[in-house]
Amino acid sequence: MAPRLRGVKVFRTLKEQSVREMSKSKKQTKKQSKKAKPQKVMKIKSFGPDPSSLMGWVMGTCSVTNPFCPEAKGARWPDNSFTRSVGWGYQNQMTGITTNVSGTGAVMFTASLFNTYYGGVVTGTTSAYGGSGNPGVTPAMVASRYRVTTWGLRLNSTASAMTATGVVTVRLFSPQTMASLTSVDIMATTADASYDIPLSRLIGKDAFVFPMPLGTNARLWESSETASAAMGSTVSTHGWQTVQVALSGAPASSVPLNIYMYYNFEIVPVDGDGANVFSRAPPMSSPVVREANAGVLERIGNFVEGTAEKVDKLVQTKAFKYLAGAFGTAAAGPQGGQQAFMLANVAHNSRTVD
Repeated sequence: MAPRLRGVKVFRTLKEQSVREMSKSKKQTKKQSKKAKPQKVMKIKSFGPDPSSLMGWVMGTCSVTNPFCPEAKGARWPDNSFTRSVGWGYQNQMTGITTNVSGTGAVMFTASLFNTYYGGVVTGTTSAYGGSGNPGVTPAMVASRYRVTTWGLRLNSTASAMTATGVVTVRLFSPQTMASLTSVDIMATTADASYDIPLSRLIGKDAFVFPMPLGTNARLWESSETASAAMGSTVSTHGWQTVQVALSGAPASSVPLNIYMYYNFEIVPVDGDGANVFSRAPPMSSPVVREANAGVLERIGNFVEGTAEKVDKLVQTKAFKYLAGAFGTAAAGPQGGQQAFMLANVAHNSRTVD
């Protein structure tokens, strides 16, 4: 019995010693952890706007860039002239292109408040525009001066899948006067931009046309027309590309193509007109706004196929990337943040409150 008791006693002694050593080790570990200093995390300061605030600026830029977005209606171009004006949006469906017995037809659109479009008479592949312009808007009667903020066209087919034959051709020109457009080849290769699409492809899908401003002339105030003028007269292009839409090989003697016009104007009402109550000075001009507008238009191009929602998202995406890349990143530094803030206020305020 004695040896067994001694063994048990020895075992208990060793167990108690092991427990004491483990407890001592834990205490030392806690003591060391208390002495350890927490590591400092370096915070990188980001200059410029965050994505949520940038979206407001994106929408402001879209309002003076995309004629098809809701923000464009009533938008006005930022300007230092302090000319009091009223933003006015005009949207209307044209009667469409009526084809001849050969299945051809054409129409010419201009950036004009009163002479909005000219119907063409096609012989072979040449369209003659000898008649007077077609007025589309009533404010021409109350406007002393005006300028275009944005404008564009939306095209789709009215023909069925069984009858939608032929090709839609769109040509954009940048002449100094309309006199050079009295006779135009509908298949012209000398145009600034060309777009050919089968009529059948526009069944259930739209094609959007973005005419481009031609330098600073597009932002100048024009005297308002009071009557229709012939294409060959001194009517100017108002600093914008002119658009010809034509059909060839389409169903004969019919209207197989719908054309929707989107015009956004700034008008200066005549003295004494009630619209003067709503006129106000435009936002201050900024080189940032001009760069953003030009940069987004360059990335969009003249033609986009799809839906209005697709076009809206495309323009917003291009605007967001342009603004974030140019002004809203940390690499831009404090100056970039200040420029982005200026763009935010100027572009966002360019929209007219209804």
